[in-house]
Amino acid sequence: MTTPSKPVEKLRKDYRAPDFAFDSVHLQFDIHEDHTLVHARIEVSRVGDPVASLELHGEELSLEQVSIDDRVLEPADYQLSGEFLT
Repeated sequence: MTTPSKPVEKLRKDYRAPDFAFDSVHLQFDIHEDHTLVHARIEVSRVGDPVASLELHGEELSLEQVSIDDRVLEPADYQLSGEFLT
């Protein structure tokens, strides 16, 4: 388990609006005795910088599949490093 990091103070003057909006999030949980599968369908809209990358953060997860618009992506189509998916 990851040790929580110390909170970072964020001042209003440093605030920047997000580049993406999460329009909807649908989660389906398949709970088993020794593991849980979570299927997530997230609808995302770009609302900011047109070249910004979407970065998702997750801890203690195993990535099974990534798809965009019902097209399954190959590992070369995205970056998975540590706890981040880009």
